[in-house]
Amino acid sequence: MGLKLWVCVVVFSFSFAWSAVVPKEEERSLVHGGWKVPSQISPFRIEKLLNEFARHTYGKAFRFIGVEDDFDHGHILFEKKADGFYPRAILYHTQEFAYSAHWRKNVDSKYDYINVTTRNWIQWLSDNEAIDGKQIFNAKEYLDPTKKDPSQFENLEPQEKFHYTLNFPDLDPNKLGFKTVADLQFEFRRCKPEPNANPFSPNQPIWVRINGENHSLNLTTMTYLNER
Repeated sequence: MGLKLWVCVVVFSFSFAWSAVVPKEEERSLVHGGWKVPSQISPFRIEKLLNEFARHTYGKAFRFIGVEDDFDHGHILFEKKADGFYPRAILYHTQEFAYSAHWRKNVDSKYDYINVTTRNWIQWLSDNEAIDGKQIFNAKEYLDPTKKDPSQFENLEPQEKFHYTLNFPDLDPNKLGFKTVADLQFEFRRCKPEPNANPFSPNQPIWVRINGENHSLNLTTMTYLNER
């Protein structure tokens, strides 16, 4: 039996629909600071999306899932249309504290593996369940040409003052095909499931499989919707 690492994801909603418009009552809650994700982003969907992302990028974008030193969060990007907010993609940041392990030496050295060109990723959401989350691209492909490109450091020693993080204002809406008006950060951390817990509880962990090993994660939204 393979080793199991425990990581937990806490959400506050069960109902599930593919990337349709966020219902008005949920939109009001998100905009005014409710710590929750819209019903389209259920635990089941997050599990599917993270498994797709791990299959595509493990060993290239990240090495350790569910730990803040490397990979523990994503940002849901929203487009705003006349009828409301639509979740369109997820922007992931990996190697989160690699700079601290590399220069400051106050993080475990196993996280010191900065690759400045593989820290930022876009995973596309879709109304079609069959392709939802399967399109994954390096976020630098969507970089606004007026912003600092991490690729310029690809063949150089990375610089400590730059964390190489691309946030959604750094992305070109013309390349994305939509204008991001807001983002909602969600986090997934390692945890050990409670014995005999209700399997239908939103506090139950989700599972991400990497190299034949199951990783248990707990999801929570740590920030409310930030409308820009």
